[in-house]
Amino acid sequence: YVAEYLELRDLPAEVKSAFNLQSYSGGYFNQPYKTIDGETVAIKRRYENGDKIFRKGDKNSFPYGLQAWKTYPVMPTKLNVVEGESDTHAMYAASLLERQAGAVVGSGGSPHDLTKWPEEVWDFESIIVWIDYGYRGYTKLDNGAKSLVDSTQNLPAAVKSKIKFAILPSPYKDPSDWLMAKDKAAGENIRFLTYEEYVEEETKAKIGSLLDSQDVLAEFETVAKEMKILVPQSKLLFLQGVSAGMERILSIMLSGDSGTGKSFMATQIRDNFFIEGVYVRLDSMSEMALIYDNRSYKHKILWKMESNAVESPVYAQLERNLLSENEIIHIVVDRNNLDSPTKSVIVRKKEGPCGLISTTTNTSMYHDNNTRVIMLLMPNDSQSTMDTSRAIADTQFLMPTKDRAAIDFSEWKALTEYLHTKKYKVHIPFGPALNEEWLKTAPEQNRDLSQLGILIGAVALLNFNHREIIKDEEGAEYVVATLADYESIRPEAELIFSSSLGKAVDTSKKVTLGIIHKLSEINSLWSRTRR
Repeated sequence: YVAEYLELRDLPAEVKSAFNLQSYSGGYFNQPYKTIDGETVAIKRRYENGDKIFRKGDKNSFPYGLQAWKTYPVMPTKLNVVEGESDTHAMYAASLLERQAGAVVGSGGSPHDLTKWPEEVWDFESIIVWIDYGYRGYTKLDNGAKSLVDSTQNLPAAVKSKIKFAILPSPYKDPSDWLMAKDKAAGENIRFLTYEEYVEEETKAKIGSLLDSQDVLAEFETVAKEMKILVPQSKLLFLQGVSAGMERILSIMLSGDSGTGKSFMATQIRDNFFIEGVYVRLDSMSEMALIYDNRSYKHKILWKMESNAVESPVYAQLERNLLSENEIIHIVVDRNNLDSPTKSVIVRKKEGPCGLISTTTNTSMYHDNNTRVIMLLMPNDSQSTMDTSRAIADTQFLMPTKDRAAIDFSEWKALTEYLHTKKYKVHIPFGPALNEEWLKTAPEQNRDLSQLGILIGAVALLNFNHREIIKDEEGAEYVVATLADYESIRPEAELIFSSSLGKAVDTSKKVTLGIIHKLSEINSLWSRTRR
């Protein structure tokens, strides 16, 4: 049966001896898994009907084909990792014929777990992992191929840095399929991608034209106008949602008279630009609800419409801790251990980072929370009220036809989902210079500076495809903000820190607003930082 197998797959006789293939009566041959020194670890039987079964008691966690490495005149510097024995045979034969360079080893069973392989397997300058049906995309891989891709991410960092994935063009399933076809043109179209590039390419494809835009916030403004919602306020709500993937998240209180469209606008941003799960609804709660809620608040925005005029001081304190410290730590006595001589306690912890979106007709919150939340005032002039009423009417009464523009939000949701999943950090090179100006004028207004930094960071994230991305020593990725990101948000910063739209400006906000205006000369500060 070995001879028939080699002929069927157009493999040279050297494959039989290199891999110690041996036929047996009963219509099968053995494919031994051996160490480099030739010790048999496992045996998989290959039957004429195509079945492949490990010998009873053997495990599939050892690499296939190490015994063939001794046949190389000179050990290659590149390793090819493939799925299964037949691909290992085909790739080995191709190396003999100089159609494909590098040593080869196979992963013989699903789910694949490369972390159990001997360390010496990875002692190569470069490693290429070939993925079955890789052209379909990561999310459409079968379980075996996907487990092979994912298992590479559990390898040591020094090994991961050498790995790229080989993606054959359609219609080729695997290296064996391609090599049997002797298709040189297809070989020239093989893509070699890092894990991040392969896993993310589908998501980036869904983002579409937004990836090409160098000013995504300007694109949002255009859409907001089509939606007939207030542009400055909606931009800030949108940036708050983007910040959910950051280390610090914006918190916003929409304040205004009844009927100004506070809840409507917030809902339009939530439902059209973000996937489900970014916001956590808190329609009604007890004062201790935040600590006992089993839902995750990590990188979430609490959705608490219509805040009460008078909130419980206990609840307000928990909310304040969550927004400022990114966590709540609550200690209670263990009531199941009251009779013990040594009383014990239970520590409950709620982790952030977390933001807040709420609405109110009040002009302020609990006094300590007021400095942690952006109070965004809704205009109540007649024109703004009519515009909001028309937008609500369009949504409620018209179907998305030519009478009401049908806006495709899929690219926006793909973009924000990608940013939330990726969780880039942000590096603001001109941040120290900005901070120096703050310290000179109003050091007590440091929370305003923090909020401005989040806004700059959110804009930078939106434009990530046109920003430099750097890594720290631990491999965390940072999007580098530019002055263009600051300029994009400066009008909205003035709106925030002036309490905007014709409302009175308190003294501290006037100081902050003065700094914002002064920072229009930030080019000189940036130059000093660069030097």
